[in-house]
Amino acid sequence: MALTPEEEKRLREEIREQLADRERRIRDSINKEEEERRKHIEDRIRAQIREEEEEKFFTERGYVKYVNRHGGVEWLTPEEAEKRQNKRRNKHKKSSSRYRSHRRKKIVQWATNIGIVVVALVVFQVLLKYNPI
Repeated sequence: MALTPEEEKRLREEIREQLADRERRIRDSINKEEEERRKHIEDRIRAQIREEEEEKFFTERGYVKYVNRHGGVEWLTPEEAEKRQNKRRNKHKKSSSRYRSHRRKKIVQWATNIGIVVVALVVFQVLLKYNPI
């Protein structure tokens, strides 16, 4: 079934409108991506400037930059920073002494168990020797 010239003209116009709409959406998408990228770069620059100014401000006042266990930055007085560093060192020493005492307890427990088994074997041997089957 052939199209009339009027139907063909209408179809061509519809196709052109669809293509123009598609081109407009692509252009809008590209512009939006470009704007987001520009905004992201601007945000990074702002954050970097903020960090630089914060560091400059606190170091001028004698504070020390301290990164806590969660990765957050804290600005502490030198005394407080030293105190926290010592706390970290002591914590490490405590855990190693805990490990040593735990190991010592395990060794004592094994020695006790082996002693009990040896005594049981000796008693068994004595009973077997004096009470034959």
